[in-house]
Amino acid sequence: MRSRLAPRFTGEVDQPIEDFLEEYEELADKCGLTSQQKVETVIRYVDRSQCHVWQNLPGYLARNWLDLRDKLCDEYVSPTPEGQFSRQKLIDFAAKYARKRMGDETNVINYQRQFNAQSKVLLGTGRITVGERNAIFWRGFHPEDQRALYERLIAMHPNMPRGQAFDLKDVFNIARAIFSGDDDFLLQEPSPRPDRVQAERSSLREYSLLRTETRTVRFQNDTHEEDEEVLKSFIYQLHALPQHDPKYVFLYAQCAARFPNHMTSIPRPGYQADTAAIYSYQAPLPPLPMWSAPAAAPIPTPVAPAVNAAAPTPFFQFGPRPETCVFCRTDGH
Repeated sequence: MRSRLAPRFTGEVDQPIEDFLEEYEELADKCGLTSQQKVETVIRYVDRSQCHVWQNLPGYLARNWLDLRDKLCDEYVSPTPEGQFSRQKLIDFAAKYARKRMGDETNVINYQRQFNAQSKVLLGTGRITVGERNAIFWRGFHPEDQRALYERLIAMHPNMPRGQAFDLKDVFNIARAIFSGDDDFLLQEPSPRPDRVQAERSSLREYSLLRTETRTVRFQNDTHEEDEEVLKSFIYQLHALPQHDPKYVFLYAQCAARFPNHMTSIPRPGYQADTAAIYSYQAPLPPLPMWSAPAAAPIPTPVAPAVNAAAPTPFFQFGPRPETCVFCRTDGH
């Protein structure tokens, strides 16, 4: 029965036949298998899609392990490093990784290992330069991850020329530091210490109890009794003051503003005026002196002139001019 820990050959290109045969032969030698037993047993560790190829080889038919091993190496040719890795394949690999963000440090390490497996072969054969390797490695990060990396990298290398990619090792170390925990740990606030949390809870509890103790509750009956006491105080003060006192006017205004329905039986404020002044304004005015015109001088009787019968009578006839004033009958004007 085949063990689960035994090697298995699937026939894929990325699985070299030499590696499988070496592991199988080492395991068979430990178990003490002969050459014929190795040939008969090896088919159990081969994928079913490849079994017909193995069974038709001359070495398998002859049950010769050494011949079968040589024929298998000729049958399953492994690609050369130059053909297996290329610059375009490395670019496509980085672009595939850049489609999504790095989740944690494990993603960063996996990306770096797979990238190194391809880039070292290209560097060794001179097919890419160190600068090209750094630029392609940088492209394997999501744009959001690149922004987080750039802030730290530019702080580490403030004199980095524009357009030049950061070194692969620096990018890898910074990426591990950023994604070693949560991907957004830079935006999170540090969790408070347990003793600080306990102190805050205690202060909130004390504040709540304080508010509960000092709270005042008023009911409608208490308010009514308080209003009655205030009204009695106003009435006692009003009865103790005369109506013309300014304090009486002030108290009456306060009481009327607060208890308008209780002011009908309370006299309004009055004002005391000076009796002499009131009498002086109410006394009748003295009679004005009568005006009398001066006695007019006797008007002399004019003597009509003699009428000349022969002369014609004029239309306007004038008498003698008086010597006194026509209006006031006084001399001199």
